[in-house]
Amino acid sequence: MALPDILRNIGTALDRVENYIDGVDTTFNPKNTLNGIRISLTTVRGHMQRHAQDAINLQGQLNTAHNLLNNANGQINNFFNDMANVRNECLRRAQLLTIAYNNEAND
Repeated sequence: MALPDILRNIGTALDRVENYIDGVDTTFNPKNTLNGIRISLTTVRGHMQRHAQDAINLQGQLNTAHNLLNNANGQINNFFNDMANVRNECLRRAQLLTIAYNNEAND
């Protein structure tokens, strides 16, 4: 049974108990109705606890995903830095080779 239905049934049961107390309807045993309300509230509490635990688990998964994303971004940034360093080293070597060539050509 869905949670809204359970809550609606609790409301109906409380109305019946109120009618019993007011003397409007004394054709049932209110103890049975109150026990039904207790069982329904226990069911609702179980649903709420499961949903709360699911939310906690999702938060943990979100934190893990966030950490993985940060780690991946860090690795990408390191890769870009490494590529820039390689490019700069290649340009430096090309300049040195050009200078060496020009020196050799001028001698």
